[in-house]
Amino acid sequence: MTDKPLQEDSYFQQQQLYWEQLRQELDRYKTELGATNTELAQCMGISRQPLVMFMQDAQKGLPIQRWNLMRLWDLLTDPAHSQKKLSSAAQSQRTKLRQQGPDALLKAAGFLPHTQKPTLDVHPSRLQQIHRIVSRLSNLPVSDFAEFITLTDFLEMFVTNSFPGKHKVFFELMQCDTNDTVLTSMDKQIDRIDRWVEKNRLPNAPEGVIKQKLQGALSRLAISGKSELNNVEFFELYMSIAENERLNSHIDECLKMRITQCQFTTLNFPLKPFLSHRETGHIWQDIEEACLKAEKCLRPEILDRSDPEDAVSEPVIEALITCNFRVEDKGKSVRWRYSTSTTHFETMLAALGRGMGYDAELELVDFSTRTLGHKDYSLIRSSTAFRPINHQDDPHNCRIYQSVWIDRSTVLGILQSAVVAVRGWLAENFPDESSCRSYYEVCRTVAEIDDNLVQGKKVLNGYRIQQVDYGKGLSANEYLETAVIEKINHLKQGVLKQYSKLRDCYEADLDHKYWIAKLACAHSAMIEGNMIIASRLLVEMQDFLNTSSRQHPLLQTAYSMEYNLQQFYQGDANIFSDSRQWRLELPKAIQALSCHINDSKQICGRFDSDIYIHASEVWGRLARLNFCCSNQDEIDHLAASVQQFLMAAYCSSKTGNRHRAAHWISNASRSCVRLGEGDRATAFAELAERIIRRAIEPTYSMEYQDAIRAEVNIARGERLLLIEKNFAGSLDYFLRSLKGAIYIGFTRLIADNLYNIARAAQNLGNYRIRKSFESAFGKEDGRTYPSEWLFNEADQGWQENKIAVEVIQFLNELNKDEDWSAVASQFKQQAQKVWHGWANFNSSQCNIHHPLEIAIESEQFLSRVK
Repeated sequence: MTDKPLQEDSYFQQQQLYWEQLRQELDRYKTELGATNTELAQCMGISRQPLVMFMQDAQKGLPIQRWNLMRLWDLLTDPAHSQKKLSSAAQSQRTKLRQQGPDALLKAAGFLPHTQKPTLDVHPSRLQQIHRIVSRLSNLPVSDFAEFITLTDFLEMFVTNSFPGKHKVFFELMQCDTNDTVLTSMDKQIDRIDRWVEKNRLPNAPEGVIKQKLQGALSRLAISGKSELNNVEFFELYMSIAENERLNSHIDECLKMRITQCQFTTLNFPLKPFLSHRETGHIWQDIEEACLKAEKCLRPEILDRSDPEDAVSEPVIEALITCNFRVEDKGKSVRWRYSTSTTHFETMLAALGRGMGYDAELELVDFSTRTLGHKDYSLIRSSTAFRPINHQDDPHNCRIYQSVWIDRSTVLGILQSAVVAVRGWLAENFPDESSCRSYYEVCRTVAEIDDNLVQGKKVLNGYRIQQVDYGKGLSANEYLETAVIEKINHLKQGVLKQYSKLRDCYEADLDHKYWIAKLACAHSAMIEGNMIIASRLLVEMQDFLNTSSRQHPLLQTAYSMEYNLQQFYQGDANIFSDSRQWRLELPKAIQALSCHINDSKQICGRFDSDIYIHASEVWGRLARLNFCCSNQDEIDHLAASVQQFLMAAYCSSKTGNRHRAAHWISNASRSCVRLGEGDRATAFAELAERIIRRAIEPTYSMEYQDAIRAEVNIARGERLLLIEKNFAGSLDYFLRSLKGAIYIGFTRLIADNLYNIARAAQNLGNYRIRKSFESAFGKEDGRTYPSEWLFNEADQGWQENKIAVEVIQFLNELNKDEDWSAVASQFKQQAQKVWHGWANFNSSQCNIHHPLEIAIESEQFLSRVK
């Protein structure tokens, strides 16, 4: 037998091919990375001349080994190493090459890649069969990757269920009290792991690091009360840890994240429990009809396939997720929140996606959970897979990020499975410790901004314009400016500018929060009567929407409501003209919200609870305009305002906003008064007060608790004035309401009370001012207020409220020994002065008369129509 002749020419040709590939790769570096022959030679650790000759003729070869090319890639892509000025394109290409790794360079020269594909660690007796399965799976043509995941999950489940003695309780855990005992228990657990591997004859013994992580998982299970594991549970736990260690150990070095808690809160509250038996007969049908109509307007499709009452009873859920980050060897927690009108599962995944920033980049491909036993305390196996949203470019060749997690808690298992899957995507975009640290800082800051915005809006809706007990005495405007707006600006000018991927993840959501905070500041300014600040903020918002309104439909609706309110305060012809255009325009805002709900459901099966907040403001604004502007010829519109107020209250109740719901119900009571319906008016006023009473927190001062009843008091006073003709009794309610309105700085309510006091006072010829003041500001519920409390600026709940200051001065200058009828005209003039000031806030001539100023003069404003 003779040996075959060596084919040396083929070996030489192959080597020449490698040299030519390497020359082309280096030539590409020179073109795209801005590298020179000198820089390439220095980075490889060789002299320049051999490299120049090689670039001219690749057949001459290079005196290099594999480490030379590794050194070239490392130094060439290290930002700290380059001493030359590079173009932005060259810098971008070097950064991209850093992320891609050295494999292309190594393979061009014929060396093994730095990052090798994972090899199968298989027992020799099973090698052929397992390779055959791998080959079949890898060559299986599947159009949708979700189908492939379903197939592999089925195979994994079948393998697990085939484990010998799968239901047998094998592994008993020990809970210990002292450190010494714990260490002893840990050693015993390691021994038990070894015995379990040996007993079941596993071909591959776990490595030391996997044993340690497995032992840690067993300890945590023991602490949580899981005292025994069957073979299936232990096998899945072991395999999950081994796989995560193989795939994610390099990520743990920079970015370790663990979900530690998930809390669910039902935000909405039903209105019926606040009703007495007598009130249920008077107004419950009105409330029920308003709730159903609100849902029908927002989601008309429910009429076709479900009972509208199901939508009314559907809860709005808030998920609050706590994630522990391991940053700089320290554990730091971040809390993410989100609320929707859908399931707990969708809500918590939405909170996670928005908090981690992947919601705009990745979509959920597949998800599954199953228990690993037949007991209520069995472990669960959760599997989650994501893919890039823009995978349509090449749906058959997109990257899939999948993870399996074993846990006692289904909720925590689902969330942690998603976190581990997404970390693969994060590792590609934030490959080093510095970028991971920046990612954590953005996560933390965005979560703080979200919490601060929720708190700021809660302050405004509760009419706590000046917060002494929260925010270090900052006003609502100042709090939102420092805690939300400034933080967003700092992020956008800092880390988001540095990392484009962070900008892609968070910028759109931050823009939304930024302008919602701006609108909240504008609303706060209008409550306090500061039209200058409100106008400036709304102009800024309009400029933004002129360039991007299509990307922010909800912002457009929110802006429209605040602009509408500004027009009302200014007496704009668009509001007060006979055409009443707003009766056509405002319902269009509800249609826009309905369309947004449909679009959101098509995309992700949920809609944000902020939809209810916006809908509440739309119906509330429509109802208020009907309440204020309807005359005797528009009784139907005034009657409709009652239902519109109730629809606004229902939407506020869906988001748990008790103060705002009570606000709209109090106004429904006032509409009933104008219609001459005293019993309904009384029932709505009592309902509003019960809701307010339940919303009172222990931290509220007694003065504030009285102040937030101001709207209930004005509603009761108007009933006594217009229906029962009890002028003295109504005057007492108006004074109490005025006191509360001044305390919280609610200027529109101040103006309404001044006008109502004038209407009651003109009928009280022998009724002294001093007597009424002592009744309204003296003894109340066993507490005594100084008679001068109302007239002291320093004791109010606001700062620099010009209108409130002027009213306090007006009250101080009254002769308390006068009869009320003698000063009735002065109160009317003071009320007109408030409206006149709003109509002329930006006019140098100050001669514009507000339409309501004219209506007050003729006593047609807030008059009874039947």
